[in-house]
Amino acid sequence: EKSHLVLEQIELRNRARAKFAQADKMFVTRRGLLQATGEAVAGYKARRFKDFSDVGDLCCGIGGDLMALTANGKVTGIDLDEVTVLLASENAQLCQKGAHQVLCSDLMRCDLEAFAAIHVDPDRRDSTGRRSTNLTLHKPNVVELSEILQRVDNVAIKLAPASDVPKDWQTEFEREWISHDRECKQQIIWAGGLAM
Repeated sequence: EKSHLVLEQIELRNRARAKFAQADKMFVTRRGLLQATGEAVAGYKARRFKDFSDVGDLCCGIGGDLMALTANGKVTGIDLDEVTVLLASENAQLCQKGAHQVLCSDLMRCDLEAFAAIHVDPDRRDSTGRRSTNLTLHKPNVVELSEILQRVDNVAIKLAPASDVPKDWQTEFEREWISHDRECKQQIIWAGGLAM
């Protein structure tokens, strides 16, 4: 069983090299790697957070964005899955930049107002495990994301490029599509001081 886990980790680290320079030192899961923001895109997004020293990375996964955000200062990662939290914490140690902590918690029960800014990466997979662009199927869903936008001034929400967002989001917030290696990777909703 241990040999199988080691071999799987070697395979996943090989795949992770396409996203992360330090992939050989990271701890990843198959699903976590699929959902993780690659280093180049995460670094690009993290520059928007440079004026915010206390950032929350909600639904942090294995830590793709978390690692980049540590360049600006204190970051708290939050995720519901205990194993994912452990992996994200270990991966963030590789950065040796700003302070970080990773908590296992339901983000909707957290004191989100304690953060100067937050980054949210909702789980975009439906109950069958397939990716969805329907925000009502996301976790947190569109209603909860709207609540976060009301509770916190400075918010970035990572979505699939083809996600259709509510009309009020289209007029109130900046929308950006980020490409890397000739592929559109993400649509980001930027709110408050994170918007340009």
